[in-house]
Amino acid sequence: MGGKSSILERYPPSIIELILSFVGYEGIKHLLRQTHHSFLHQIPNFKYALNRYLERHRQFQYNNKTIWPSKLQQYENENPNSSFLFIESMNEFAVLFEYCACENLNAILTISFEIVYSADFANLKTLIGMLEADSGHAKLNLELRFNRQLLSSYQYHLNRFFDSLQHVNNHLHSIVLRNCEDMFQLDLNKYPNLCNLWLENCNNTQILNLKTSKLMMLVVRPSIERKYISVDLSKLPNTIRKLHIEEKRFTCAFRIDRYWRYSRIPQIITMDDVRDTLTIEPKSYRFVGAKLKCTTSNKKAEAKALVSSLKEFMSTHNSQLASLSMDSEVAKVIAQEGINPDFELICSTIKDSIVQRHLLSPNSRLVKLVLEKVLNPTELMSSIPIGIEHLDLGSSLKGVTDLVPKFDRFEHLRFLTLTHLSVENIESQLALPNSLEILSIKNTMFSIASRYRFPPKMVELRLEECQIKEFFTPCISPNLKWLYLGRNMIRNVYLKRNYDNEELQIETLDLNNNWLSALNGLSLPKSLKILNCDCCPLGSTTYIDISQSIEDASLAHCGLTRTTHIIASDSNLKAIDLSKNHLSNGRDNLFLPTSIRSIKLTMNMFKSIPKTFCRLPNLQILDMSINPLKEARCKFDSSSLEVLCLNNTMISEMKLSFPKNTTTQLKQIDLHHNLLTKVSLASLGHNPGQNTRHDNLYELNLSLSQISEENIQDLKRELPPSVQRFWATDRVALGSRIYKSRCYIRNLMRGSEVVEMSIHIG
Repeated sequence: MGGKSSILERYPPSIIELILSFVGYEGIKHLLRQTHHSFLHQIPNFKYALNRYLERHRQFQYNNKTIWPSKLQQYENENPNSSFLFIESMNEFAVLFEYCACENLNAILTISFEIVYSADFANLKTLIGMLEADSGHAKLNLELRFNRQLLSSYQYHLNRFFDSLQHVNNHLHSIVLRNCEDMFQLDLNKYPNLCNLWLENCNNTQILNLKTSKLMMLVVRPSIERKYISVDLSKLPNTIRKLHIEEKRFTCAFRIDRYWRYSRIPQIITMDDVRDTLTIEPKSYRFVGAKLKCTTSNKKAEAKALVSSLKEFMSTHNSQLASLSMDSEVAKVIAQEGINPDFELICSTIKDSIVQRHLLSPNSRLVKLVLEKVLNPTELMSSIPIGIEHLDLGSSLKGVTDLVPKFDRFEHLRFLTLTHLSVENIESQLALPNSLEILSIKNTMFSIASRYRFPPKMVELRLEECQIKEFFTPCISPNLKWLYLGRNMIRNVYLKRNYDNEELQIETLDLNNNWLSALNGLSLPKSLKILNCDCCPLGSTTYIDISQSIEDASLAHCGLTRTTHIIASDSNLKAIDLSKNHLSNGRDNLFLPTSIRSIKLTMNMFKSIPKTFCRLPNLQILDMSINPLKEARCKFDSSSLEVLCLNNTMISEMKLSFPKNTTTQLKQIDLHHNLLTKVSLASLGHNPGQNTRHDNLYELNLSLSQISEENIQDLKRELPPSVQRFWATDRVALGSRIYKSRCYIRNLMRGSEVVEMSIHIG
C-alpha cells in the first residue's frame, strides 16, 4: 500500500482526475468504503482528485428502472442532455452518499423511482433508510413517478414517507412528483435547502410555507383531466428564478435575466434544471421571457381578453414572448395585435392566410414550430423560418399531391415530424438536411424506405404506418441508435450492416404490428439491446432465438403456443414480456437465462408455475396473472424474488418454499380473485422453523378469495412487522356481483386498523 501511495503522490490532482474519469466509477467505488479511508488519507493528492471527480459528475443516480431496459431507455430519451451513471446496488449508492456527506462534498446524487408495484415503494423506503448523513453539503434529488393505471394507490403513504426523511431533510435539493392524485401536504419548512420543486399531475398536493422557502425553481403541471391551479403566486419566495405554472387556459414560464441559459431552443424548464441548479445569491426580478399557452371556447371576446392580459403582463415585466401555444381564435387576435413569439410557436389550426403570413415569415427568429393543420400548405413551405430547428407539421401537408417536401434548405433543422404525406414516389423527392438528428414519418407511402439515404447525423428514425414491406441493408448511418418501424407490412429485416457495408449500432428496434412470421430469419445488429415484436403473427414460427446482446424483449400478443420455441438461455436477457399468448405447460419448459429479472406471462394458458422459473437466481418479478393456474407450487433456489403476482387465477392450493437460513427479498404477494379457501404464511414460504423469513414483505393481497374471516384474523396475527398493507374481502356482498374489500394498514401504536376501502365488481 505504501509503494502505491508514493507513486500516486508524484502526480498532480489534475492528472489523477483524468485517470479517474477514464477508469470510471466501477474502478473507484471500492475506495469509498470506510475500510479504505485510511488509504485515501495517506495520499492527499489522490483524495483531492477523487473528491473533485465526484463533485463534477452530477449524474450519479440510483434508478429502479434498470430492471426494465426499455423503460430506462425511455427515461434517458426524456433527458437528452444528461449523461447518467446508474448505480444498480442500493448498498453502493448509500456508501457513495455517505462518503460525499462525510467529506463535505458539493455533490448532487439522484434517486429516481417509478412506482409500478408496492414493492417499488418498499424498496424506496429501504434505500432512504440506508442513507446516513447528519451534516455536509451533499445534495439529494428525489424523483417519484407513480403508475396512473394502478388499481390500488400507494400515494397515501407519501405523507408518512416524507415524515421519514428527517435524517436527510437538510440534503434534499430537488423533489419531483408525477401522477400523485391523492391528498398530500408538502411543508417546505421541513426542507431548508430545497431549491427545486416539480409537481406534475399532482392536483391535490398542497404546498405549505412557500413564501419562506428558498425555492429557485417551481413547476406545477396539473393533469389534463382537471387543469386547475392552487399555487398563490403572490407568495413566491424572493429566491425564485425559474417558474412554470399551468392553468386551464394560461401557461406562463419565466426565467430571470442572467439565468436565461438556452439561447435558441425554448426549453424553458427541463429536468436538467432540476439537477444542475446552483445556489446563487438572490438577484432582482426581471422576466426576460414568457411562455404562453392559451385556449378558448373559440369565442372572439374571450380570445381578446386573453391577449389583452398577455400584453399587460409583458408590459409590466418588460418581457418578450418566447413561446406561444394557442388555438385558431387566439391566433387571429394575436395577428391583429402584432404579437410574435421569439422562439416557439404551437398552433392546432391556422384557418386564415393573413394570420399565417403574420405569424410565419422566412426571416422570423422562430426555432420551434408545431402546426397540426393549415389553410394554405403551399404558402406554408415558403414561409417557414430559415433558422428553424424543431419542425412538427402534423397533418398540415395532408392531401397535397403536388407539393415536393424540400427541407434541405433548413441548415439548422434537427427534429422533423411529418404525417399523411400524399406525394407520390416520396423516396425520390424528399430532401432532408445533413443536420437532421430525429425524423418521424407516419401514415405515408414510403414502401422502399430502405433505399432512401437518410442524413448521417440521425440518431432516431420513426417510420410508422408507411406500408413498408422489407427493410434490407438500409442507407442509414452507424450513428442511428433507435429505430421504430411499427405498424407496417414487414416480413423480414436485415440490419447487421448498411448499404455501405458499415456495421450498424442500433440499440432499440421496434417492429410491433408487422407481418413477421418468424424471428430466426431476422438479421439483427450485434449492438441490439431492446426488441419489441408485439402483435406480430409468430404463432407458427419454428423457434425464437433471442440473441446474446438483447436485454429486454417484448413478444406480447404474438399467438405463441409452445414454450420450446423460445430460445434465450444463452442471452443476457433481463426482462421478457410474453403476455396475451397461448403458452401452456404441457411437456414444454420455458428456459430463460440466469440473468433474467422480470418475467411477464399474463393472459396465457399455464396451469402451474414452470419449474425452471424456480431455479433462476436473479429473478425479481414474476407476473402470471390471468392464467388458469390450479396450484402454485414452487421451490425457489434463491431468495431474490421481490414481486409475485398470481391474481385472477383458479388457484386452490398454495405451497411455496425458499432456501433455509435466509431472509427473502419478497415484498409483494398478489393473490386476489382466486379459489383459495385457506392461506397461511407457511404456505407462502415463511418458515421460522427453518429460519426462512419474509421479513421484507410489504403487501399481501387476498381480496376476492374464498378464505374465511377466522383465517383473515389468524393471518393478521402472523404477519411480520414489515407488512404495511394487507387486503382481504368482506363476506357480505353489496350486490349480485359487487364486493367490498378492506385494506389493513399497520399502525405501530394501535395495531392494525381499516383505513382504506375498495369496491370490486366480481
